[in-house]
Amino acid sequence: MHTVISIRTVWWALTAVLVAVALRLWHAVLMKEALDRPIILVGWIACAWVFIAISTVCERRGAQAGIAGMPSLWSRRSASFWSMLAVFSALLLLFHVGFMRAASDGRGYFAQLHSMVIDRDLDFANNIESFAARAADADYPLGTAVMWAPFFLLAHGWLWVLNLFGADYARDGYWNPYQRAVGLGTLAYGFAALVMIGNVLRRYFDGATSLVAASTVLMATPVVWYVAVDSSMSHGASLFAVTSFLVACLATREGRSRRQWWLIGGLAALMVTVRAQNALFLAVLGIEALQVLWKEWRTRSDAGRTLRTAVSYAIPAGVVLLLIVFILGSSGSGGGSDPYVARFGLFSRWRVMDQLFSPHHGLISSSPALAFALLGLPLAYRRDRVLVVGLLAAVVAQVLVNGTSTDWQAGASFGARRFVECALPFALGMAAAVDFARRRGPLVPVSLLLGGLIAVNMALVQDVRRGVLTLSDRVSFDRMAQAVSSRVGNPIALPAATMFAWQHDLPIAHYDRMPRTGGTLRVNVGTDGDSGLLVGGWHGRERDGRGTFRWATEPEAIVVARLSQGSYRLHFTAEPFTWPGAPVQTVEVRIGRTSVATLRLPPAFLEHELDLPEELTPPGAIVRLSFRFGYAHSPRDVGLSDDPRRLAVRFAAIEAIPR
Repeated sequence: MHTVISIRTVWWALTAVLVAVALRLWHAVLMKEALDRPIILVGWIACAWVFIAISTVCERRGAQAGIAGMPSLWSRRSASFWSMLAVFSALLLLFHVGFMRAASDGRGYFAQLHSMVIDRDLDFANNIESFAARAADADYPLGTAVMWAPFFLLAHGWLWVLNLFGADYARDGYWNPYQRAVGLGTLAYGFAALVMIGNVLRRYFDGATSLVAASTVLMATPVVWYVAVDSSMSHGASLFAVTSFLVACLATREGRSRRQWWLIGGLAALMVTVRAQNALFLAVLGIEALQVLWKEWRTRSDAGRTLRTAVSYAIPAGVVLLLIVFILGSSGSGGGSDPYVARFGLFSRWRVMDQLFSPHHGLISSSPALAFALLGLPLAYRRDRVLVVGLLAAVVAQVLVNGTSTDWQAGASFGARRFVECALPFALGMAAAVDFARRRGPLVPVSLLLGGLIAVNMALVQDVRRGVLTLSDRVSFDRMAQAVSSRVGNPIALPAATMFAWQHDLPIAHYDRMPRTGGTLRVNVGTDGDSGLLVGGWHGRERDGRGTFRWATEPEAIVVARLSQGSYRLHFTAEPFTWPGAPVQTVEVRIGRTSVATLRLPPAFLEHELDLPEELTPPGAIVRLSFRFGYAHSPRDVGLSDDPRRLAVRFAAIEAIPR
């Protein structure tokens, strides 16, 4: 009896602690805590994993002891569940450091949501103006805003609770935690879609193949960007709505009840009210209808049954058609047509090849892994003919319709963003391709190839976040290669580069950039020859009336050199990023892991100097000189401009002069 009470008590205590950790994570992510030190969030996530592991041990021991009614919340979970939980942990961390605020189209959706929840009306004009969104955004379909509403209300309630305990947070509906909340909503919806996709794949393939395919479609395509980074766009919510519709069609295909037909009709309506183009996924239901009606005609079913079947399939299509007419006619309070739909002209120019291969956000050129998915989708035909034909029809329709748009390149976009909703057909094709390769050899080479493509995509994600690459830039093969080579250097020299990086605490790629012999440290920052000595934490070259410079855009900016003498005085010309009410910027100068001095930088473009300890700069040694800053903020976050870069200090010159 004592053992029963002890194990149960421990389990419930662990569960209570786990809930507290989850709430702490929610608060940290919502309030943008520890952005400069994401290791803190990693620590909280690790705590959650530890408590889950201990709870699992308690459940298993309780089961071994034969304790009746012992909870089994964790112990019966499959390996795929733990894999998905690990993926969610990684996505949450990426969201925390990557998502800043509602931007681009997201400002329009957020203004709609604010009007519906705070103002309790559908007159969006004042919200559009207050939130600095575009006037045309009032005409976007309302589905995204509706799907975000629960998370918006959670943030609203959470701030109310915090204020009850003495805080004084604004609850106006515009403040950043509200925007972070809807971003978390997109993350939750996107992750739920990923779970559903994984379940569908396991109907046809083994767990390892399904995991590899689902992970690749998530991490090697624009899906990861629009689920975890640019989460105020509609694509994450749209992915969930489309995937829910497709999964419901598949799960209820064998003899639907009336309630199930209502469910499918409702999901079809939801996905169209998020993005009107999602109506193309009705092709899956259309192919199924043709197969069912053909079967009934061949078996000579009575006419009344055939008519009822046809009407059942026609109702969701009719609902979607009416919604599209409504969206085209007057969505929101703007009274005009949906600006997204309005960009699509007559089907006179298809641009199929451009949609697939253009360096300006072409589907395959920007996400090479999807070549395997498209080639693999026909391979899945024997596993489920009706589903595969329907998904192929939907994907082809997406390509053709996107090609008719006057904005077929999708403007400022990470990859081919208008195909994010196709994640399920892509994952099915990817799984079929992986399975095809596995039957002819081990899974390891395939996983390494797909892992490399994931690494390329994640490198591009980081480049966009750092401002090295913009969403409007073309992404060619050489740009992808540069994204990799800038991190690992020459792949042939990787063993030596790895040893060099470990010895000197430097990036691997810098092995290729080090000068052969010793010399002095003299960097005219922002000129063509500066990249060999600037290692990490720097943005691209810039110029203004005072000359060339670079911004330090990370909490730490690193310079490296091989010095020939042993006694130096450091000079650097710099100016901190400031705004009205900004604190005084500080910079800690370090050599290796040793702090040399901490300086306070006045808000002016000045030269600063200090002596470097001789014992830290021995002749011929590689010196890692770093600047650690008190803060780094984006002009967008402090209301100065739309610049999303996190700026710390701008440097014009760095020089170590022998004493």
